[in-house]
This record gives sequence, structure tokens and C-alpha cells, in this order.
Amino acid sequence: MKTDIKSIAAVYPKLYRAISSYNRDELPPIIPTKSGFPTLLAQESKIYLHSRYNPQKEAKETIKKVLDKTTNNNHWALVVFGCGLGYIPELLKDSGIRHQAIVEPDLGVFIRALEIHDFTEILLNRHHLVLVGTDLEEARVLLQGWKLRNAILDELFFIKNPPWLQLYPLYLAQIYNFISDGAEMTPLRENLYLDMAQKGIPKADLEPGWPDLNDHQKAKNEMITYLTYMRLKGR
Repeated sequence: MKTDIKSIAAVYPKLYRAISSYNRDELPPIIPTKSGFPTLLAQESKIYLHSRYNPQKEAKETIKKVLDKTTNNNHWALVVFGCGLGYIPELLKDSGIRHQAIVEPDLGVFIRALEIHDFTEILLNRHHLVLVGTDLEEARVLLQGWKLRNAILDELFFIKNPPWLQLYPLYLAQIYNFISDGAEMTPLRENLYLDMAQKGIPKADLEPGWPDLNDHQKAKNEMITYLTYMRLKGR
């Protein structure tokens, strides 16, 4: 493993313990490509997390699209949805972007990234934040601390890797809400979730399932998350 895991124990103690105890037999298989840069395949969904031909080139193009929109000051932050094998975080090391947050829901995928790239500097950087797993309460606390610690005053820019939006739509929508403080949410009427249901919103877009309309509050909360997700996809 290229990353010095022991050095991050004091900064991310829970992540350190999770990595140390992870069953290596359950790590996702690395798939070679003709370019020499490997990719990963999400086993259950059969979705490739990176290009099947040149993942590094894909990562460079993705970064350029976002950076072309940014300003040259340190009052904005970049949030990466989907670390994968770490091509984007690795390329961002020399970008000069002071505030970065990397979100990777799958611990096994993140361990694979640590094997390929040295993320020691990223993990120890107080201006950066790494979120691994799908614990929303932990994510909320860490994100609040990151924003306060770095006094991010201006804009947030997002690198949204499509495979992760397909695999973790609601989770990433909730993370997006935590980061943006719901600033882009449209005020909702009390019965909006019913209106949306009547308009035939595809159930497939509401993983892990369509809201139970008999549970009013749960359905309302899930629809709020759904609307955030739709905005996230279109931003």
C-alpha cells in the first residue's frame, strides 16, 4: 500500500480502524485497460467506475471542465463525488486548490485507491476532507467542521462522477445538502410529495425505494432529497 495508513490514525481514527480490519478478500477486483491505468467494476450493478480504456485521461478531462469555471482565489472549495481508484485526487495534488473534499461511499474502493496512490498528504491536510462510507451523521459532523475550519465563504464546485450518481443517488444528494446548507432547495408545499407521485416520477430514481405514502414525514423527507438529487444531476 502506497499510503502510510498509520500516519492518519490520529486524524481519521474511525477510518483507520475500518481499513485495518477490512477483509482483503472482499476488495473489488482491479481490471486492467489498454492504457495501463486500471479501472474498477461495481460487482452487483456491473457499472464501471472509470473509463474502460483510459481512466487517467478521463480524469484529466473531468477536472478541466470544472476548473474552467472557477476563480483564482482561495475562497472556494472543490467537492469530488467518487474517489474510485484515486485518479482525480491524485491529479488535484498539484492543482493549487486549497479546499478539497473527497466523498467515497465504498470503503473497499477507497482502499484500492490507497494501494495505487499515496494519499498520505491528502489525508493529513487540514484544508482537505475525506469522507468514506455512508454514515450520514458522521458525514454531517465532519462537513460542518471542515466548512467552519476553512471559512469557505464563496462558491462550491462539484466534480460529479456519473457512476457514483447512479450507484448512490440519495446518499450523494444528502451530502450535497449538508455541504450547500440546502441553499438551492425550492420551498416545498406540505403535500408536494403527493404531487410528484401523481406526475409519475420514475421509481428507479428514488433508490432504495419509493416513499411510503402512508408515512407522511418520511415520504416528504425522501422527496426533498429527490429534488436535491435532480438539481445535483443538472448543475
